[in-house]
Amino acid sequence: MTGGEHGRALAELLAELKRRSGHSYERIGAKARLNRSTVHRYCSGVTIPVAFGPLERIATVCRAGRDERAKLFRLWERADAARGGTPRPRLPFRRPGNGTGRAGGLGACGGSGPADSLAR
Repeated sequence: MTGGEHGRALAELLAELKRRSGHSYERIGAKARLNRSTVHRYCSGVTIPVAFGPLERIATVCRAGRDERAKLFRLWERADAARGGTPRPRLPFRRPGNGTGRAGGLGACGGSGPADSLAR
């Protein structure tokens, strides 16, 4: 199990949400756009996601209330920190450039390539 006591508490809350919803791992996974085994790993505490998004989607599928979602986020933050997760910026990343979201014709690595063509 990862994330220490916060990881255990996170897994317990997810398992309770799943139980209360009456949904299977497969159904939650399908509605949350996750693999059923991924949902199982989160609910059993084997894995903690690197981003909160998957947990938020699980909570939505399981009809968690606002307070439960807030608690889920706090537990995820603490579990992520306990396992040595890197701090992430709270704001979306903006590419340097002319304010259009483009990097002035160069890709993120300084060259024009397939990823750069997708951004245009």
